Amino acid sequence: MSVQKTGRGADQVAVRLPPGMREALHEVASMNGRSLNSEVIAALSWHISRHLSDDEETRRDLMNLVQQFVDIVRFETERRDQNGDLHSD
Repeated sequence: MSVQKTGRGADQVAVRLPPGMREALHEVASMNGRSLNSEVIAALSWHISRHLSDDEETRRDLMNLVQQFVDIVRFETERRDQNGDLHSD
């Protein structure tokens, strides 16, 4: 699945995130050299590709990437909860 550039005229959706996830997403995006929006689009693209892929190996690879992403977000959320970092952007 190719990811097209997004801009002001692109489709938009509001998403409610659990506490700490926005900050974790920002950190993951920073590690990957992406904006928050680009990181979310990449994660969703992986997820969608996994479901649309007929190739089992590709599906497993994509699932592993999604799981890594989920693990990073979970780790960062738990770390922030333990440290009492409750500030938001």
